[in-house]
Amino acid sequence: MDDGLEAWIDRQTEASRMRMAAALSRTDLVHERVGFGFEVRPKPGSVLACPLSAHYDPDPDYFFHWFRDSATVMEALRIDAEAGGALTAARTAVSAFVRFNTDLSGIDGRTTALPPDVEPAFRRYLRPRTELDAVDGRTVVLEARVEADGRLDVTRWSRPQWDGPALRVLALSRWWDGADPDDRPAMRRLIASDLALLADGAA
Repeated sequence: MDDGLEAWIDRQTEASRMRMAAALSRTDLVHERVGFGFEVRPKPGSVLACPLSAHYDPDPDYFFHWFRDSATVMEALRIDAEAGGALTAARTAVSAFVRFNTDLSGIDGRTTALPPDVEPAFRRYLRPRTELDAVDGRTVVLEARVEADGRLDVTRWSRPQWDGPALRVLALSRWWDGADPDDRPAMRRLIASDLALLADGAA
């Protein structure tokens, strides 16, 4: 292989590791959801699509935990660990990811309050109450994204998105042998729930 390409791959691998690490469990960050009147403080195990606190000014606001993206990051951590990356750090990240997703399984959309201080110009972006009420812990994975603090996203977006549960099943299944054995019962519950949801959707 060309030496220049090898050098580029090495540099890009390290850059990707740093970027992924910067998106994991960023409990040190606070994001203001401008116009909606609330703040987001990420919980351990959340994976930010982008840790940049932007508001379409001009950078887009991707300060969310996406089910699809977060599962892809867990898969990338596994591949990197198997290629000689930091296995202990990757396992720690997976453990936190499993706990965060397990907590999401306790969501009841009927108890999700719409923010009280939404600016008038932003009210049209809020989801209808009936849509939130229909979300529960089993179907939350179809949400596409949630707030990084574990709350439902109250803003309009394209839903449902079926790639989230499918990719979460693949990521957790592929991590099974390498994961902390203490995490496997929770992993099994998540996998079983997602597979049942996918089977129902395909019926």
